Amino acid sequence: MRGANLERSVFTQAFDSITSVAYSRDGRLLASGSYSGEVRVWEVSSGQQLLSCRGPSGVVWTVAFSPDGRTLASGGASQTIQLWEVASGVCLQTLQGHSDMVWEVAFSPDSSLLASGSFDHTVRLWEVASGAYLQSLLDHSSGVESAAFSPDGSFLVSGSNDRSGT
Repeated sequence: MRGANLERSVFTQAFDSITSVAYSRDGRLLASGSYSGEVRVWEVSSGQQLLSCRGPSGVVWTVAFSPDGRTLASGGASQTIQLWEVASGVCLQTLQGHSDMVWEVAFSPDSSLLASGSFDHTVRLWEVASGAYLQSLLDHSSGVESAAFSPDGSFLVSGSNDRSGT
């Protein structure tokens, strides 16, 4: 990026092989997922690691902060999604239902819903507060690699290896 200041961009803790990263909406926190199944959270201004969480075994392919900054979602090879409390690192919920790895998680703008995209060809919708599975919204003919809510929360889009976007 032109004009970017990279002077303080070095983290002092050793990294695992990073597979995914996400900033909190306020830019204060950075989360990462790794090949070892670890989810880490850092304070951006200091580079200080705040949390290290480990869910079920396997690669963590995706991490996302809720817009309200209270929850971090992770998903990966375990075919599950973990919802972590950002303040404490406690696992609040483990969401189960996909039959293949979870490649993408995305929160609705009001932080009440979570969409997950999987290589099982589905996009599933979950209620964040209860962890309840609501429905499978879309069926692709290949793995789902991306999903995003519109800024007003009225639309959910997804992208797949089937070369379609819905």
